[in-house]
Amino acid sequence: MSWGDPKESPMRTWTMIIVLAAGMAAAGAPVRAEISADLAKKCSAMMVKAHPTQEFGASGTAALQRDYFRQCINRQGKMDDRPEPTTTGQSAR
Repeated sequence: MSWGDPKESPMRTWTMIIVLAAGMAAAGAPVRAEISADLAKKCSAMMVKAHPTQEFGASGTAALQRDYFRQCINRQGKMDDRPEPTTTGQSAR
């Protein structure tokens, strides 16, 4: 087997392309930091307080809870206690 064999040249080329693409994909993947159990518990408690689970028939609770939990984790548990703005533009008192 020689390096100049025309039958093996395209295979080597595709192999190199695949190896390079895999290497670039691995290098470009973001590294995820592990969250601590304390942070997850804190954010979970804050999430339930901010968006309590509602009875049957209510919709949207789970999506609001997931979004709040993600934001809490991203902010390392430092969430504002300000009320969310209403759709009328007036704050609830």
